[in-house]
Amino acid sequence: MRAAVIYGHVVSAGLVMLVAGASAALAQGGDVNVAVAGASSTVQRAAPVPRPSPKRGPSRKMRRAAHKLLRLGGGYLKWGAPRLGSAADVTYAFVRRHHVTRGARNCQAMVPLSGLLAASPSLSLAVLRRAAREAFAMWSAVAAIRFHEVQDVALANILIGAQARPRGTAFANVQFEPLGTQTRSRRDSTVRRRPGAVHRLTRSLVCLNPRQRWKVGFDGDLLSFDLRYTFAHEIGHAIGLDHPPARGQLMGYRYTEQFAGLQFGDVRGVVQLYGRPLLKRLRWR
Repeated sequence: MRAAVIYGHVVSAGLVMLVAGASAALAQGGDVNVAVAGASSTVQRAAPVPRPSPKRGPSRKMRRAAHKLLRLGGGYLKWGAPRLGSAADVTYAFVRRHHVTRGARNCQAMVPLSGLLAASPSLSLAVLRRAAREAFAMWSAVAAIRFHEVQDVALANILIGAQARPRGTAFANVQFEPLGTQTRSRRDSTVRRRPGAVHRLTRSLVCLNPRQRWKVGFDGDLLSFDLRYTFAHEIGHAIGLDHPPARGQLMGYRYTEQFAGLQFGDVRGVVQLYGRPLLKRLRWR
């Protein structure tokens, strides 16, 4: 059940100069004779300043392509109640020792995040964990999903660590409990689930490659990766989001340093899964 792998992955200004006393005449069009200090000169009509077109929101086609929900086992995946738009409380923990999750396709074996420090000596374990916490906060700021850090990995819904067997850049793995309505074909024993079924997530894993170079912030070097951006992307998979068809989203397939926060499609997707935050719900009423 591979959730995902990221990275493979004017307004022109016009200058209008008006001579004192000529503004009214210029407004009428044509050339204007203006007397300046006893001399006669000709001031040509200034070219009209182009007006920027009114801002329009993304088209319906763009809105649909800007996000994509993770779909496995014939249904969407989310934490909490198996119903789109319902809130959820999710726990997470940092792996503190070698940890193996049997049956996981990605992040099966993980070690503590301190393993990333060998290739990125300018970082510290505190910085790594702070970047992860900030990434969780990005999602909870726009949707009704709250994250709580716990120390016991057995109590955590999402586990975060470094890869014990490094490959790629970063991965996520999801496990879920199928809860959709089942229908069995009379011709065979195939179990089919109704369209739009929602399955409850039971455990997600997020792991980073310790051999890659990691950093905090953007510097234009696309061969080293911003921790907060990467954590936010993989957490998006861990809570039920997939790579969208359209580019320009944090959940996009490739790493970019064109933006640091969630984009339109990212917000639209997580709100579809968990609804708006309680505070924003009250404001909308």
